[in-house]
Amino acid sequence: MKCKWLGMMLMLMLCTVSSFAQQGERLYGDVVKADVKMKYVYTLEDAFSQSRKTGKPIFFNCFADWAIPCHGMNKEVFSNKEFCDYMDKNFVCLFMDLSKRENESIAKKYEVKSFAHYLVLDSDGNVVLRIVGGMRLPDFQYAVARALSPKTSLVGTEKLYQSGKRDKKTLANYLEALNLAHKNDQFKAVGKEYMAMLKPKEYSKEENWKVFTSWIPDRKSDNYKYLVEHKADFVKNVGAEKVNMFMEGLFYWDVLSYATAHKDYDAMDMAQLLNEMKKAELPDSCDSYSLYKVAQLRGTKKYSELLDYLKTQGKSLGVSKIYVDMSLNKINGDEQTKNKVLAYLREEQKQYQGTHARRLEDLIRSMENTGGVEFADLTFDQALAKAAKTGKLVFMDCYTDWCVPCRHMAKEVFTLPQVGGYFNEHFVNLKMDMEKGEGVQIAKRYNIRAYPTMLVLDTKGNVLKTVLGARKAEELLQMVRVDKK
Repeated sequence: MKCKWLGMMLMLMLCTVSSFAQQGERLYGDVVKADVKMKYVYTLEDAFSQSRKTGKPIFFNCFADWAIPCHGMNKEVFSNKEFCDYMDKNFVCLFMDLSKRENESIAKKYEVKSFAHYLVLDSDGNVVLRIVGGMRLPDFQYAVARALSPKTSLVGTEKLYQSGKRDKKTLANYLEALNLAHKNDQFKAVGKEYMAMLKPKEYSKEENWKVFTSWIPDRKSDNYKYLVEHKADFVKNVGAEKVNMFMEGLFYWDVLSYATAHKDYDAMDMAQLLNEMKKAELPDSCDSYSLYKVAQLRGTKKYSELLDYLKTQGKSLGVSKIYVDMSLNKINGDEQTKNKVLAYLREEQKQYQGTHARRLEDLIRSMENTGGVEFADLTFDQALAKAAKTGKLVFMDCYTDWCVPCRHMAKEVFTLPQVGGYFNEHFVNLKMDMEKGEGVQIAKRYNIRAYPTMLVLDTKGNVLKTVLGARKAEELLQMVRVDKK
């Protein structure tokens, strides 16, 4: 039984410039190349009009072109003709890129804060069902179909619950809808009611799987121990793939933390992890075993063997390989090791297009840069705190992936020794993509509309200097100077 879907699933459930990426544009090369067969409309007005004419609800694909999960769904779900025919028969299908600035109001109205994200709306625009994150077929079709009945939709089951109907079936349907919508607090509260109705022998029933596993926060919980001890019953009722994927997820981030050096290598803890994985009877094909090998080679400083393993066995890591590759700059080896890492990354860069290729390019450049600006891997608040502690100001490079002048600054200006010398002495330096993560709120806070925008901030986050557009080194140095009183 294969576990290779775990890496993609984790990315699906977590996140080119063309707004029509669903037609086959590539973000990560062939990894996400897709032949989408969905019949979409592209405006809310058209969707509402067709919904009123046909009586069909609206399936709303809330897309973000930069998000890996959205492209993963294009490849794994929206390219399936049978599924797409089903969607065309039962729904008016709407596609919009809600990560674009012109669609911010729509994202805010429908509380779309993460991607992948899907809504089912009635003809008046009310949310009938919400699905946060991606999943494979036939699970996704089953999830969308829940919108077609008030007994299973989010809005319908919530009404039943609020009316006082609390039998097992009603609670189970309500929990399913809450789980799809990632309404975690409500799910926990209702789940507690539901679990109190169950006897332990009912835990392994398929209809109780999601509720039961929601009460397994980690491998120390009693329910996890019950799962390990009764795994055969769960596999029989739920299926080996689902059970193994869930169990592996409880190990995945621990192993990945060692594989990417986010956690200092601990041989005893690693050995314990391996013993627990074997006790859980995870199949040898699971991603975590491949990551374990990476972590072991890295932790024991066998860097040449590590790079050879990534070259020859890297595909066994799935999308986890992206995390590993982007962490290789943390290897503290001699000059020969550094050159081997750089050679490996240059070859990897050739395999990708778009955002990831540019990220690898930035990583390579940062490793080659021995005298340029040292950008800190910190959050905004952490940068302010570090500046206050060190008596420095904060320099923030506000950029986007698609901005050509931003890439020019990164490649031709920030790498210069004279720029690095001044900036590293006087600033805590921070780079932030204004269209991703924390950067979205930062862009709103400072009303950033052009790129690059470079800010010099005091330790309270007040703007002392603003530099718009690409600048030559001498001009930039002059513009960012702040006379301290």
